Amino acid sequence: MREIRRWCVNAVILAFLLGGSFGFHVRALQAKQQARAVWGNATYLPDVPLSAEEAQKLGEKESGFLFAVWGELSGETVSDPDMGRRTQTDVIVFYGSPEAAIPTGAALSKGDTSGCLIGEQTAWELFGSIGVVGEEICIGGGTRTIRGVIGMPGSCVLVFGTGETAADGEEWERLRFDRVTACINQEADKEQFALQQGLNASLLRLDYLLDFDWLAELVPGKWSDFSGWKKNIKQKEQDFALLSETQMHSPELYYKGQCRRYRRSRLCGILCAAVAAGQMSACVSGLRRRKEPLSESESGMAERFSSGGGMRFASIWNHIGRFFTDEAYYLLNKRLNRIPKQPGDVVQPHNKQRQN
Repeated sequence: MREIRRWCVNAVILAFLLGGSFGFHVRALQAKQQARAVWGNATYLPDVPLSAEEAQKLGEKESGFLFAVWGELSGETVSDPDMGRRTQTDVIVFYGSPEAAIPTGAALSKGDTSGCLIGEQTAWELFGSIGVVGEEICIGGGTRTIRGVIGMPGSCVLVFGTGETAADGEEWERLRFDRVTACINQEADKEQFALQQGLNASLLRLDYLLDFDWLAELVPGKWSDFSGWKKNIKQKEQDFALLSETQMHSPELYYKGQCRRYRRSRLCGILCAAVAAGQMSACVSGLRRRKEPLSESESGMAERFSSGGGMRFASIWNHIGRFFTDEAYYLLNKRLNRIPKQPGDVVQPHNKQRQN
């Protein structure tokens, strides 16, 4: 009966660990998908932030790539003109193609200066619902019609710049556009886009926060090219320094949070899988040891464990021993050098506590 109970406990622990590992890996995949849903394009940081006029002029340029020039106003007051409710949120103002800045921005037509997109959290705070398409909000000294609701990031409002910042209020006059985001995947195209647009800017590598694919970029064309190794390592150091020094905007903060969630869930899943493998190995090892006959000296030592001649163990060690057979427990202690060499040094067996 005791053996059955022990194996049932082991089975429950093993099932719990395997289920936890699976659950953590599912959470990691969800976080990775949500991160890539809000951020996946090349983003440049101009050496000198652009004014509204410069951003509008750049956004109207023809290019072979979809791109957007944008900036953010933090803590801007947005209100519902009908109910009089107010809330503070981050307002993203951009020129160019909205889907380049945020993939969900495609719901807002290019050049729609009378419309906006609103985050779910901001919609709840203003209207108490997310079914607010067609409603109006007051922002930046004017009124905008809500064209769509976005879930990521939840606390923000996306609008097209009008080019008339003076009419939008004092805060909008001080707005500077410090991001240029383009739908580019190839490294060569990223350099070509910057040259084509005449941008003096640095590339913000947020993808470093998600996974370790960037490690492959450290390898030069030839493994023996030490100057190439040195150059690539120096470039990565500069990229990480830029990441740490840059003040993140709301889409970037959301992406960073999802990357943190992905790494944490992945690590927890790996730990659960490792502990489950150890638990399974211990069960199999105990079963094998039980089938193998013990030597004469080992049998005598195991008998002393059962009869009261065992050594003194800490309470946590006694608790761990409850999940092993007598022979496996004895062999484990022998491997860890916890069996005393002198028979007179032992005081209390672990099996005695188990029988109680």
